[in-house]
Amino acid sequence: MCAVLTYSMILADTGSALATTVGKSLGRTSSLLGITTVLLLPLCWLKDLSSLAPFSLAGIIGMLYTAFAMGARYFGKAYAAVPVAAVAKKGAAVAAAKFVVDPK
Repeated sequence: MCAVLTYSMILADTGSALATTVGKSLGRTSSLLGITTVLLLPLCWLKDLSSLAPFSLAGIIGMLYTAFAMGARYFGKAYAAVPVAAVAKKGAAVAAAKFVVDPK
């Protein structure tokens, strides 16, 4: 049950962000109720989950594509190290970086 609630919360945040992107003002609560009643509740009522198999395969293919893209960017040196001087302009980021390097 907690996993479904967590999933609903993530979808609510995503739904409200997508609504903002297309120019609609949609609150988090409205997004949560809409996504839960329109998408998740009917999935909970399914007696046979075999109809979801193609979507599971699509999810696996999407994860493999993401892993491949990240690997290609990493080995292509697209993730370059940021110089400390560039980070110094962001006050809180500097304090966090110093704490990670030397937590004393």
